[in-house]
Amino acid sequence: MTQDGTPKPVHFENAFLQGSTFTKVSLAQARISDSHLMGAMVQDVNASGIAFDDVNLSMADIANVNMSLAKVRNANMTGVTVEDANMTGVALRQVNLTGAQISEADMTGMTIEGILVTDLLAKWNSA
Repeated sequence: MTQDGTPKPVHFENAFLQGSTFTKVSLAQARISDSHLMGAMVQDVNASGIAFDDVNLSMADIANVNMSLAKVRNANMTGVTVEDANMTGVALRQVNLTGAQISEADMTGMTIEGILVTDLLAKWNSA
């Protein structure tokens, strides 16, 4: 502890902490860089405001998360599966949707280039 009673930050470099457990700890403002978290489990954590940059999340299993107001930029999402997600108000810009599949979706109010998708589907089905 510091003189004013605040916890003193710890710094690890070139440390091997495999199998370590952190429970009820504050890692607010912590920086993790050039590190390995393969197989790590993050559960029941408030990570609002967290920033990922140059991170490999391939094969990540992301479940029961609140990503409201999150921003995803410059992301390779090839082969990503999104299921049972509330994407109300989502905005997709400058995205490559080659081979994308949407099924069992409520598309009320959804537009592509300003055209209602429900109108496009109605026109398609009437042809």
